[in-house]
Amino acid sequence: MNWLEKLFFIGRLALGEEIPILICFHLVIPLTFIIWLLFFRSKTKFNWCLKILLSGAYLLLFCLVGRWSIISVYWRNSTAILFLGAVGSSFFKVKDEPFWDVKTWPEWLATVAAGVFWLVTVFLIVVAIRGRIHPGAAIELHFPLKSGAYYIINGGDSMLINNYRANAFFNQKRIAAAVQYAVDIEKLNQMGMAARGIKPRDYKNYAIFGETVYSPCHGQVVEVIEDLPDLNPPDKDWLNITGNRVVIRSLERTLITLYHLQRDSVIVEPGDWVSPGQAIASVGNSGLSIRPHLTIQATQDSLWGRGVPIIFDGQFPIRNRIFFQR
Repeated sequence: MNWLEKLFFIGRLALGEEIPILICFHLVIPLTFIIWLLFFRSKTKFNWCLKILLSGAYLLLFCLVGRWSIISVYWRNSTAILFLGAVGSSFFKVKDEPFWDVKTWPEWLATVAAGVFWLVTVFLIVVAIRGRIHPGAAIELHFPLKSGAYYIINGGDSMLINNYRANAFFNQKRIAAAVQYAVDIEKLNQMGMAARGIKPRDYKNYAIFGETVYSPCHGQVVEVIEDLPDLNPPDKDWLNITGNRVVIRSLERTLITLYHLQRDSVIVEPGDWVSPGQAIASVGNSGLSIRPHLTIQATQDSLWGRGVPIIFDGQFPIRNRIFFQR
């Protein structure tokens, strides 16, 4: 594993969904940076600028790549507001200080380390931003859900904002190429969260569970699976990756697969023709699913053929993008 792979591997660990990791990277570290700016006065304007660059880069990175539907998307917005307030408040404390002062060797080492941290963070920001641009040859689909605010968990053309792209990077198996542009979708409740509480074990506490799934395209149903059980997180069915699913062959001859559907909820059969906006099933938590959500993927030739990028109603679905549906 080269240095770049190691860097992205560490990044994946930082974006894990274990509760201690979530709290550390989404709550503790942002608040630490804000407190650092507010209550620890800088001796020079240079040091103040360095603090702004370090804290601002970290907060921007996690605004782009964080798992905010678990903590609350409102907290993401709040950290940005608190950061801007801390910048303004700390400026008045340093405005009369000199720009530069003679540094000791420990201060030089700390400055160099801070510079390296900033450069690495900026590099990751660039990777995340590039992943927000679809790679071309995308298929245009209608959003498969209605009535609510829907949050993209995984989506985009970068491993920092789409775990499926990370799997394609680290795992050379045939399945990785098929799911590399797959999209995971949750529904947000009034608290800006995917569920009542942080990662509850009862699947009924998730806002998206039981929501009607609609056909995203014109096409013919070619496969249906609907007899697999819905599981309480974090239980997973490792033998049936997609869980209950509906596979539609679009008019462009691309296979559109919607999976992790609710048991016995599918209301179409193989051979049926469907059109955009037609109800076909409900969201469940079957198969290899982290928690109730809907996964949709497009592939060429077969279910596990090469993945095709997806665009929903003119928008590229990337992590942290919210689709508001009537």
